[in-house]
Amino acid sequence: MRQARVLTDPEFKRLLAVVAQRKHAARDRMALMLSHLAGLRVGEIAGLILRDVFEANGDVREQLRVRASITKGGQERVVFMGERLRKEIERYRDAVPHIAQRDADGPLLLTQKHTVFSPNTLCQLMGQLYRVAGLDGASSHSGRRWFITHDVAPNFYPA
Repeated sequence: MRQARVLTDPEFKRLLAVVAQRKHAARDRMALMLSHLAGLRVGEIAGLILRDVFEANGDVREQLRVRASITKGGQERVVFMGERLRKEIERYRDAVPHIAQRDADGPLLLTQKHTVFSPNTLCQLMGQLYRVAGLDGASSHSGRRWFITHDVAPNFYPA
């Protein structure tokens, strides 16, 4: 099986421009940003709940705990969120009506029918976004590979 294609910066910008024109732009952009800026797998993104990314007062957390129940290896891990990702989450919170009134154990992302995404459905959505943007060879794993090859994670090591 071929590896997912890593997007160039202009291709990533084109993808975001295409997403901006869609009906569920905020949700679709959030899914892509969690993939590209946090390196999350599609199953992890689909499994996120509001309390994973928001404090009780609605503020965006500084770190994201990916629960063991949604990880590939069954091990909980911490993802430190850089400023860019935190701003994207704030943008999403502000764009989605009534997100503050939803149950903290409710899903972060909802389908157009207001149900929980399955990993497979989110994978298909991401594939569709890449296809519409004309990015052949890209898949739901492209964001994770992009994250690994770009310097977007906060630097916690002393100089």
